[in-house]
Amino acid sequence: MFKKVAFALILITISLLAEAAPPQAVALVEAYKSALEAQSIKPVEAHLARDFDFSGAGPEISRMVFEQVLSLGVMKLGEITSIEMNNTSNDRARLTFQTEVSVGDAEPQKTEDNFDIVLEGGVWKIAAIGTGALQAMLIEDPLKQSTFKIEGPALSEIPFPSDLEHIVVDVVLSGKPAKMIIDNGTPLSVIDLSIAEGFESIGEIAIAKAMGVSGDISNPGAVTVDEVTVGEIKVSNLTAVTMDLSHLSSALGVEIAGLLGTDFLGRFAWTIDYSSRKIFLSRLAEGGGLLDPNDKILKREPTHRIHFDREMHLLYTSAEFAKEMPANIILDCGAGGGVLTPEFFAKLPKKAFSVSGTDTLLGADTKRIEVQTIMPKKLTIGDISRKDYPIVISDLSHINSMGLPTPIDAIIGYNFFSDWLITTRFDESVVELRPIPK
Repeated sequence: MFKKVAFALILITISLLAEAAPPQAVALVEAYKSALEAQSIKPVEAHLARDFDFSGAGPEISRMVFEQVLSLGVMKLGEITSIEMNNTSNDRARLTFQTEVSVGDAEPQKTEDNFDIVLEGGVWKIAAIGTGALQAMLIEDPLKQSTFKIEGPALSEIPFPSDLEHIVVDVVLSGKPAKMIIDNGTPLSVIDLSIAEGFESIGEIAIAKAMGVSGDISNPGAVTVDEVTVGEIKVSNLTAVTMDLSHLSSALGVEIAGLLGTDFLGRFAWTIDYSSRKIFLSRLAEGGGLLDPNDKILKREPTHRIHFDREMHLLYTSAEFAKEMPANIILDCGAGGGVLTPEFFAKLPKKAFSVSGTDTLLGADTKRIEVQTIMPKKLTIGDISRKDYPIVISDLSHINSMGLPTPIDAIIGYNFFSDWLITTRFDESVVELRPIPK
């Protein structure tokens, strides 16, 4: 079983109250304040209880999520004017304190903050944070927690251009024509920051974390998209995080309004046909299975099936870059080629690949990095092998730092299977391959 990985939307709440201050609570409050200022868990780590919980994430991942939230610099506290300790039992209490909260560039506001504490070995520790000024809505599974509405036929066919590396589709976004990228490499759908003001904001501020090939980035908000139409499919009330996508627009030479992520794709059995440059969206029924059992794409039996494990939006399976050298890989339809870690590359026998030169990667954090490119002499996934699939060597530690129990050795794009119709079934945890019709 994989550990849970959370995608957090952080909500800052402002309220007004006040009371007096017992001295035994000062160290905990000051450590919490210092952690916010330092954007690091270190000042408060020694004061966290063994079963510390952040916003209901549970002890297993709370420290990791809290650390990620702190690193984003969501908010800072000003002068602590009063602290009150209310015992809820012999060994538990709630600290409530008056302070000023600064969020981003906004003016500080006087407010109340709080967290729960517990007595461990005669020492008070922070038991839980997430009911005061800093709160989080945790997205642990975008497929199960998506609540948007879908209308349209059982099967919709959408073309995408042949001259672009990504799957860019025409959409109607709240009544206006736009272009979005279909990408299972993002857990939640994304709206470009430049147009975010046109949609209803979620909370006073929302923060989320996204991962790029060359690092991680943060975004400043989340919105509700009232309506987006893709082909004949209409989606209403879609939750999307906001992010600066100007680097994508610039790289592609096309204005990109957003990304349709795993939350969207999870409602379909989705099929990519690279030969005709089309993506087919086959709707799933509410109780499971296809809405149309006689779907013209999927009624034929697949000739190959590649099973995967899924954590959030990451689809894990195995590949072989050389004989008896299995690798843990992620399948990503947004990747135009493969990415292999330097650690795994160092183990590859030289006879297993040829060097192709160098390439430049553009990560979601807008950084461009020059990387080495190789061509494995035989790369196998399931029972499909290729000798002509380019792989770049690049660091993937930002993905492996997400608390995953199995290190990831590579990312492989869906175009590895470009000689087939490629259908992804989240409901059955399988990628199905079918011959392309003549």
